[in-house]
Amino acid sequence: RSRDSTMITSPSTCDGTFQILMNQVTCRQSAQEDVGFVMWPSSVILGRWIISNPHVIEKKHVLELGAGCGLVGIAAALLNKQLITDEVLQQSTSVTLTDFNDKVLENLKRNIHLNDASDLARAVKLDFYDYLAMEEDGGMNVDVIIAADVICKSSDAVAVAKTIYTCLKRGGEAFVICADSKHRFGVEIFQEECEKAGLNTLCEDVDNLYDGELSIGSGIELTSGYIEGMSFKMFHITKL
Repeated sequence: RSRDSTMITSPSTCDGTFQILMNQVTCRQSAQEDVGFVMWPSSVILGRWIISNPHVIEKKHVLELGAGCGLVGIAAALLNKQLITDEVLQQSTSVTLTDFNDKVLENLKRNIHLNDASDLARAVKLDFYDYLAMEEDGGMNVDVIIAADVICKSSDAVAVAKTIYTCLKRGGEAFVICADSKHRFGVEIFQEECEKAGLNTLCEDVDNLYDGELSIGSGIELTSGYIEGMSFKMFHITKL
């Protein structure tokens, strides 16, 4: 295993910094199912965006899809822990980090513990391709869904859109960041699939946010799959 200390800093126009311990799984990735063994660029970007917009997750029940090493979800949990000091009020918030790979889940639990976030965060097995079963169970009815680099093929775009619709409560929001279609297949149809599922979706180039600072520095160049000059898309999704 490889443990790194990742510093999540907000853009210069905002105020926020978190140091997060990240354990990555050093087993060789033998299939696409193993992508959660390591950190990917979009997780750093989404983590930076969240600590720059704390109102998005404050006092909310948050679900992370395809959490991988857990950087984004743990950042959300630590931010809520800082924002909500009252133990009674803390019971009104939670962060559920999900993945379907057992080794990834084991590592997620380890990273939650490493960052002393067990009081607000938990790791749960969830495959976003199981959206039909989730529909039958009534979904999770969460306030906010977050996801980073969860789309690598067209079927992922369909499954993620339907899972967001199923698990999000009415009036809830989802925030998804992915590398663009030059680097990730399926991203180009994600907005359309969200709208087919009944979700309102806005898409924006990450470079247009905070003068492009979200995708610069903060260790992003050390993440797996990073290519200098690569572009990212941010999807803001609402369920009316």
